[in-house]
Amino acid sequence: MLFECYLKFWALDMIFFIAMACQSSRPKQGTADLVLINGNIITLEEKSPKVEALAVKGDRLIILGTNQEILKVKGTQTKVIDLGGKTVIPGLIDSHLHLPLLGMGLKKIYLDKAADYQQVLEIIEEVLKKAKPGQWIMGSGWHTANWKNKEFPDNGELNKISQENPVFLSGMATHAALVNKKALALAGINKDTPDPEGGRILHDPGSREPTGLLLEKAQQLVTRIFPQETHSTRKENILLSIQTALKMGLTSIHDPGEDADTIRIYKELLKENALNIRLYVMFLIPGDGDLLERIIRNKPEIDLGNNRLTLRSIKFLIDGALGARGAALLSSYSDKKGEMGLVAVPEDEIFSIVKKCLSAGYQVAMHAIGDRANRMALDASERAQREVRSADPRLRIEHAQILALDDIPRFSRLGMIASMQPIHCLMDMAFAEFRVGTERMKGAYAWKSLMESGTVIAGGSDVPDFPVEYSNPLWGIYSAVTRQDLEGKPEGGWYPGQRVSRLEALKMYTIHAAYAAFEENLKGSLAPGKLADLTVLSHDLMSIPEREIPKIEVLATILGGKIVYAHPKSQFTPDL
Repeated sequence: MLFECYLKFWALDMIFFIAMACQSSRPKQGTADLVLINGNIITLEEKSPKVEALAVKGDRLIILGTNQEILKVKGTQTKVIDLGGKTVIPGLIDSHLHLPLLGMGLKKIYLDKAADYQQVLEIIEEVLKKAKPGQWIMGSGWHTANWKNKEFPDNGELNKISQENPVFLSGMATHAALVNKKALALAGINKDTPDPEGGRILHDPGSREPTGLLLEKAQQLVTRIFPQETHSTRKENILLSIQTALKMGLTSIHDPGEDADTIRIYKELLKENALNIRLYVMFLIPGDGDLLERIIRNKPEIDLGNNRLTLRSIKFLIDGALGARGAALLSSYSDKKGEMGLVAVPEDEIFSIVKKCLSAGYQVAMHAIGDRANRMALDASERAQREVRSADPRLRIEHAQILALDDIPRFSRLGMIASMQPIHCLMDMAFAEFRVGTERMKGAYAWKSLMESGTVIAGGSDVPDFPVEYSNPLWGIYSAVTRQDLEGKPEGGWYPGQRVSRLEALKMYTIHAAYAAFEENLKGSLAPGKLADLTVLSHDLMSIPEREIPKIEVLATILGGKIVYAHPKSQFTPDL
């Protein structure tokens, strides 16, 4: 009898202990700091996909539901905002955005609207009239897809108008650059200069003199002699980048490849309480070597500064870009027989990198655009995962643009995340089919096929060579949903079988992006206990006509319950 009583009290004690533990794991409600009511709040939670109000305490959501339910946690000091029916979505996440370049982009000379090379020359000639002798002239955004003549330019005409000033014109989505004779001379590039690994210097077939066109890593022969950006200037650009991102409703960014200096600035801003965005930063490495060894000697740094900065991913490039014919293909380019692209890192080296990173607890992100590069990434990752049993590797392929049809289901089988940029579809439709032909286009920009196979797709932008509006996540969602340009062409969409629903597209920029960074329990949907990261929109993303999606305005961006951006014409007031 005594023993039975003991068991009964022991059981009651255990029930009490478990109940207390469960209670302590939930966010304590109490009095809210911030309450939003009368809204169209899209939670991305299956049980309650849409609510009209929510409450925040500290930096966390504590309750979501009806106005009546939420107002119960309102106190005398609670900030109450009446949304007036406006739409709230989880804070948007860009899974592939080079953050420092976003601010610099506001200061660039853009060439994306040039209809041909002659217009590029006219723009540069006007800039040269105001330039000091010897001053570097930097332009970006030209693409032969937008030109009547699709062939690569040379610097003959450029040399005539720019004899005293070195000129560097980035183009083909940053995978090519046209430089003048002055810049080539300063960089020491001549007809005898060998191609660097992973790059190509184009030469005149007769004279063998360089034409001024540098592909992929050959650009570094010139960029390394650029006037050095000071620490303070780079820091200012990063702060400008953060403000620009917040205006677009972004609360988190995956920065795909930074050097030690930039990461140092991120940590400085964190100490100064000035990192008003959440960053998931990847170390950029050229391949398997000393830099990789130095990085993996240290453990990943996760959720620094109350979930503001994480360093746990390592990125490298396997190939180049499709526009510059640098993407590595399994067979020749359709518009240039014998050309199959560039391979920057061979498969055995990919295998070694992935194996080392998995063993050290790091995620790997591999830039792969062509079908050959993607297959190399998949094959090497499959080998590495057989040798290193990681519980949850979440390996990533950045871009995954051109895929062999047989490789599409392998993403899901290997747990490979496809980090894709739908805006590339809008930008590349003018030339992609010419590059790879109609048959290979069946596996191009194939987000619907990947989703149907069970692959998680994280959405991003990656357009540092174009005006900043191309980085707008709402433009990316529009592209994923319509596969049309901003004028609504082509009618019905370009290869419309790969269109996705609005809900699927939104998940690419929220919960799936959070998953790609191991953060789905913190962000990406709206639920009690998650970070109060919110984006307030002027119109309902789910019901507005498709053509109107890019015109939606961000009324407010809320990070951890604080309003970090407020549209000047909205009722919101920034807290910072």
